[in-house]
Amino acid sequence: MVEIKKLTVSTDEQRQGWMELLRRGAQYHMDMAEAYKPEIIGADDDVYRIHMAWSNAISDAVSLIEMWEVEGDDVEIMLDPTEGRAKNITQEVKDESSTDSDD
Repeated sequence: MVEIKKLTVSTDEQRQGWMELLRRGAQYHMDMAEAYKPEIIGADDDVYRIHMAWSNAISDAVSLIEMWEVEGDDVEIMLDPTEGRAKNITQEVKDESSTDSDD
């Protein structure tokens, strides 16, 4: 099990935005599940079940995020939002074979 010692956030507003996006995703899958809910018990209900599972999993994730109590020492505020992202370190090489020659 991975133990998380620090939580990296930019702003609480950004955190709330992600939680709202997840809530909307959960609601979308709940709506899709209702659309595919079989009228007859025992009918093929694979699509219904998968959308219900996704909705429940996303809702559980939102609940876990909401329950996560963050203490002041555990938060690292990112002043540079690009920090920690992958950077392209390869040098660009011009392809000289594609130049036209009039020989």
